[in-house]
Amino acid sequence: MQILLNLIAKDTIVIDYPLYDLKMVKARPSGNDYHINVQSDVEVMKELYEYSTHTDELPSFDDIKYCMLLSGIIQYDNMVEFQEKLSALNKLDRTIYFAPDTNLFYQAAFSKLNIPNPHYLVVDTVYDEIESSINHKYFPHLIYEMKEDALYHGELLDELKNRKPKKSRKSAYIAMREYKRIPDNVIETKAGEPSTIHSERNDIIIVKAIRNFQDSNQYIFPSYLLQTQAWPNFAWEKGQNVST
Repeated sequence: MQILLNLIAKDTIVIDYPLYDLKMVKARPSGNDYHINVQSDVEVMKELYEYSTHTDELPSFDDIKYCMLLSGIIQYDNMVEFQEKLSALNKLDRTIYFAPDTNLFYQAAFSKLNIPNPHYLVVDTVYDEIESSINHKYFPHLIYEMKEDALYHGELLDELKNRKPKKSRKSAYIAMREYKRIPDNVIETKAGEPSTIHSERNDIIIVKAIRNFQDSNQYIFPSYLLQTQAWPNFAWEKGQNVST
């Protein structure tokens, strides 16, 4: 979108979801910045769920927030608090290992946290969660059902044949790439039990594995990074503007 805005100079771009004629974001250049106007709100986007049973593939308000976080337009709410804690941890006479949960890889968080000379402790459950979501494709019957649910331009969904659904795209193109970005200064440890299909249970498995690792390695001080500690508070109203 940034490249397109640079090419069209003063014109405006509107991103919409043509299957339901949903306007999502409007953007235009503004001097050296970009002026962004959110066109929908949470309730408007929830109304889409009345038309389709495949809600995981529909756009959501979180998708807007997610894309803006990945692109650096918005930042974590607690970034100042995190930097203050980071400064305090760096004063300890111990090696600090940051132990992320799976969601932080989906947010490409390590590209944003600016941790100097970072060390990471990664439980194999994290990799298992990411890897298990990658190799999925749209089945023909799913595309057919989504086309039946669409109010407009259902033919556009034919482009999805043999392509990855939303969760798989995030796993392959964001989470796994971020995982492979931090090969240096990483300790990988095995969990005491196999990962499951339930993310809440996997979080418990990850925490237990980190505690067990710390009990066996007193020289390491792990700091567990949770997605819920970092996710931005994105409470824009419909039509509110932001410049970036």
